[in-house]
Amino acid sequence: RMSGAKRGSGYRKGLVERTMEDLPTLEAGDEVVRVVGLRGGKLVDVEGADGAAKLALLPNKFHRLLWIKRGNYLVATTSSAGDDKVSMLVKTVLYPKQIKHLVDTGKWPFPQPTEAVNDDDDDDDDD
Repeated sequence: RMSGAKRGSGYRKGLVERTMEDLPTLEAGDEVVRVVGLRGGKLVDVEGADGAAKLALLPNKFHRLLWIKRGNYLVATTSSAGDDKVSMLVKTVLYPKQIKHLVDTGKWPFPQPTEAVNDDDDDDDDD
């Protein structure tokens, strides 16, 4: 059977939970990038902290499971895929809790994010 063919809901649920809950570790070749545009399918226009525009590929395991939009942050690794245009492969999507972890550990390459990190802190409305 092909990889990913007829995967059960347990796999999908586990993948989404791991992606949303696990704290990322940046390995050699990994880079935090910001989504600047979506090309459709699994191609994403991203820019690094240095402002360099790159094209990233969203792997099949995330396709139709995790949704990204402009302004989201991702962890991507340099890809040596056969296509010259695609230079990065998305490893994970960063959510506010994970961004806060990267800021706290000093590994956040962008200017201090405001809205993304503060989303979790605004949940305690005492009205």
